[in-house]
Amino acid sequence: MATFQTIGAAPSALDFNETFTAVQQHLMDGLELPIASAYTGSYYEICDYYDMTGHFYNAISLSCSKSFWESLSPELQEIFLTAAKEAGAEQRTWLQTAAADMLSKMEDGGCTIIDDVDVAAFQEACAPVYEAYRDKIGSDLLDRAVAAVQ
Repeated sequence: MATFQTIGAAPSALDFNETFTAVQQHLMDGLELPIASAYTGSYYEICDYYDMTGHFYNAISLSCSKSFWESLSPELQEIFLTAAKEAGAEQRTWLQTAAADMLSKMEDGGCTIIDDVDVAAFQEACAPVYEAYRDKIGSDLLDRAVAAVQ
């Protein structure tokens, strides 16, 4: 919320089940969605624009309980880890291709895809947000995260 407030928006939390109708009825001016969600949820039918800001990465985690993990033999744990790494790499590769196809279909559906986003201006405008959360997140973790995306 702080990020959007910093750039002049008035964000509000809304149950995801209500977002389509809220945008469709102009109760909300916009929303933040990954490409796959915008496409599969048909948001491109009610949103005039989709901005490619690249400000958010929607990671999907694979997890299990500690008791389940500890019930596996070391050999099965290794198989699990190897398969998870392979699946993650395959998913990212698939998503890059699928995202391009989804964006094309969204554009065909009447949504304008904005690729020419001044990301540096967004980063500069949002810099105060990083500092506001530095103590909560921890300087080391925050600095490593920022370095990883630059």
